[in-house]
Amino acid sequence: MDPTLEQIVAATKASLKANATLIDEAKCHVYGQFLHRMNQAEANGLYWSCFIFNIMLLIIVACLYTSSIKRQKYVYHSHVSINKQCTNLQTKRAFEIAFHVSTWHPEISERDIEGLRRSHRRSEHWLLFASFVAASVMIPVIIIEALAGLNINFCHKQDLIMFYWGPFFLLSVGTLIATWGLFLSQSIENEPAWNVALGTPVLVFAALGHWAHVFVRYSWRQMRDKEKKVVHPSLAPRDLCPR
Repeated sequence: MDPTLEQIVAATKASLKANATLIDEAKCHVYGQFLHRMNQAEANGLYWSCFIFNIMLLIIVACLYTSSIKRQKYVYHSHVSINKQCTNLQTKRAFEIAFHVSTWHPEISERDIEGLRRSHRRSEHWLLFASFVAASVMIPVIIIEALAGLNINFCHKQDLIMFYWGPFFLLSVGTLIATWGLFLSQSIENEPAWNVALGTPVLVFAALGHWAHVFVRYSWRQMRDKEKKVVHPSLAPRDLCPR
């Protein structure tokens, strides 16, 4: 009777093992997506390559952010009135040169300042574009890294998979958030002083919510002012100087 019981237990274990293998293969196809045919060495190489690439992108964006801050330290913006007369009340975006420009560009003259400002403006646009490209490229890289981790988890049953998902993948996600935090801090000039460039998730989402709130308020005011102009047109002469 004992051998029969042992046979039943062995058959049950074999059946459970076969079912577990089938379930893992199904999960490998579902979660591994187009990476399910990779062997373990290829999946590990892809995972760590994506991880290192994300860190490099963060360093690049951080260097671009530092360069942008350095330029803003010397050349900063201000709204000034170009003409205080009644007939020309328009304002334009002008620049004020900082005190350190004399040491940064010792050969500069007053008539060359405008060209210098245009040069810095173009440089700022290129820095911002490069930061946006790096932050955008990081998104598909994070997705591929996640698929490689799922391949290692469900297709190869890596015993140390908790270290893949715990510190390293979370660090990659934090790197993505920090990169977008640097980009947002670089692109928005008048932001609240809450250090969005640090990349703390709560601060980045708070900044996004703040900018969404500012945009909604600005849009609402524009619509309201337009409706007031339509409903209550001004009866004053156009050439009358306001007090």
